Amino acid sequence: MSWLFYIFDIAILALLIRTLLKRYSHSPLKKFFAPALLLKLGAGILLGLLYKSYYEGGDTWVYYHEAVKLTTLFKSSPIDYIKFLLLSQGDVLSAMQYHGQPRALFVVKILSIVNLITADNYWLSSAFFSFFSFTGLWMLANRLVGIYQNKQLAIVLSLLFFPSILFWSSGIIKESLALGAMAFLIHSFLGYIFRYKTINIYLLADLLMLFILWNTKYYYAGLLLLFITAISLTLYIKKKFVVIGRSPAYQLSLFGLLCVLCLLIATSLHPNFYLHRLPSVIYDNYQAFIGKSDVNDIIYYYSLEPNWPSMLAHSPKALLSGLFRPFLGERTDLLKIVAGVENLYIFLLTISAFFKIPRKLTDESRLLLIGAIAYCMVLCIFLALSTPNFGTLIRYKVGFLPILLLIATLNNPIIEKLNRLVK
Repeated sequence: MSWLFYIFDIAILALLIRTLLKRYSHSPLKKFFAPALLLKLGAGILLGLLYKSYYEGGDTWVYYHEAVKLTTLFKSSPIDYIKFLLLSQGDVLSAMQYHGQPRALFVVKILSIVNLITADNYWLSSAFFSFFSFTGLWMLANRLVGIYQNKQLAIVLSLLFFPSILFWSSGIIKESLALGAMAFLIHSFLGYIFRYKTINIYLLADLLMLFILWNTKYYYAGLLLLFITAISLTLYIKKKFVVIGRSPAYQLSLFGLLCVLCLLIATSLHPNFYLHRLPSVIYDNYQAFIGKSDVNDIIYYYSLEPNWPSMLAHSPKALLSGLFRPFLGERTDLLKIVAGVENLYIFLLTISAFFKIPRKLTDESRLLLIGAIAYCMVLCIFLALSTPNFGTLIRYKVGFLPILLLIATLNNPIIEKLNRLVK
């Protein structure tokens, strides 16, 4: 009977792929669709194999086994299963390894729904997770191509083919859900501000993606909402007041002020965001990673203390480490060597991008650039301080890495020369 489920699942996946391809049948990126999707699905399989053979389990397999408990519950009591999905209540909760970890439990719930379709087949469920991530990134890539003409190579490299992004947002991990949802939200936001779409029924999809992002990576969601709101309000106010609309300096000043106001509001959205508590949260996470990590696999912040002056003093090192470490040659295991090569590439792209900083930008593009830079810097510093383990940081960086790469490649002279070869 299982093979009937597998045929059914493959048919569903094929239908979803066909629908997505048909929607973008006239896209200039159409030639990249098949290779990017195949690599994405393959990366999900490789991730499962890596965790199973090298890490001897890891989060992805724990998610799977926990989700199997829920599908078993569904078979015996669908009502109790639905009750658990909605309220996280029931006898099964005490048997869950992620009891008390709401974000991990959220992933398990989503996976259990997928497992009902795939008959608890890890690899098929992984394919659906990978496809969700790919869909968000594919939609964002096509939106960007419509806004920034003749930038195909920069966009597909940043979103679809960069190894870390390709690998660490595939398969059954939080980042697959988080990055797919985040990419969809940015796609929608760009559609609104560049007037490709109006607020309508698609708002329901935006709210669903925000719900997924918040429940998987709330700090991604909090920062993204902060800058989206500040940019949106700045553009709205500049339309109402001519003096602001005519002055980029006034617009940037207004944007900065709105960021501060939004930050004050955002700090009330989650206990870990409270300004008086945030340094302690970062410090506690740092100490926890120090205690369980190899001494050669850690970013050390000597004299780090749980207060704002200390956090700010260590921020430059955190920013540099989060962006470009591990350096090539700093570590000798394969994953860190690959990361070192990538980081060297990112460093060279970042340096070369300064040689062609755009002189004239529209108000929308200027605010997007400033907001994107601020998002990358803040999230990078936060992650590097609170998650100083290189192995974990490489995975968590996918929360800002696509945006960082877009900043570094969209007007990069090296990429522009290569771009002529793929037209």
